[in-house]
Amino acid sequence: MVKPAEGVIKAEQNLDIEVSFNPYQPGEFEKKIDLFINGQRRPYLNLLLKGKGAYPRLVFDRKEVVLPQVPCNV
Repeated sequence: MVKPAEGVIKAEQNLDIEVSFNPYQPGEFEKKIDLFINGQRRPYLNLLLKGKGAYPRLVFDRKEVVLPQVPCNV
């Protein structure tokens, strides 16, 4: 997901763009995002976003680990 998905940036203005990546399976992923200027039909710039998904995993360097209790819905 990209936020904001659209908008206008004035000259000399900065804008932070947030990209969320939440894969449901391991693997490598790519997505091309086109940036347009002034409503032109052809993209001004192409951004290539890449990410890797992996199964969650915890590794400890001790034989016993005591974790604190955490209430549900936190």
